Amino acid sequence: MIPIHPSGLSAPDPFLIAHGKLAALQRLWQKRRGERRVPSRGDFSFEDLGPWMGNLGILEVEPAPLRFRFRLYGTRLVDFDDCDFTGRYLDDVLTVEWRQRVIAHYRRCAEEARPVYTIGASGRKDWLTIHRLLLPCSTDGSSVDRIIVGLYPENPGRQSGWPSGRPGRSV
Repeated sequence: MIPIHPSGLSAPDPFLIAHGKLAALQRLWQKRRGERRVPSRGDFSFEDLGPWMGNLGILEVEPAPLRFRFRLYGTRLVDFDDCDFTGRYLDDVLTVEWRQRVIAHYRRCAEEARPVYTIGASGRKDWLTIHRLLLPCSTDGSSVDRIIVGLYPENPGRQSGWPSGRPGRSV
């Protein structure tokens, strides 16, 4: 577990999140957090997370050495990656050229106990952009031990984007 940084009370403004579904997920996280630094993963029921479930991952934070292991990998993400990463470590599934950059976002989320929102190239499929929202959770209230991640790939050249917009797929 990673100790919660005192600045963990601040978080990105949901209105600054460029993806509507992730902005709504951020608002739910804020609501479940209340006055605490971060909510517990147990504060979220499957019904609460239903609108995002296929695009969510839940990662366990292992402190020494710091690693992130997928406990859940959503069905739309499995379709996107053509692989289920449940049970696998984040550093094992990322390409070498993207590993440090992506893990830095998860490290920041865990160490600062703050949501992290990014938009960028997918790393796997350069024709896609990924919207990523990392939300820290703590079982004991003092250490981040889970991260809920919402991932929404989009193809900027297509309205519907993914998955039907992938090369090799009919529209």
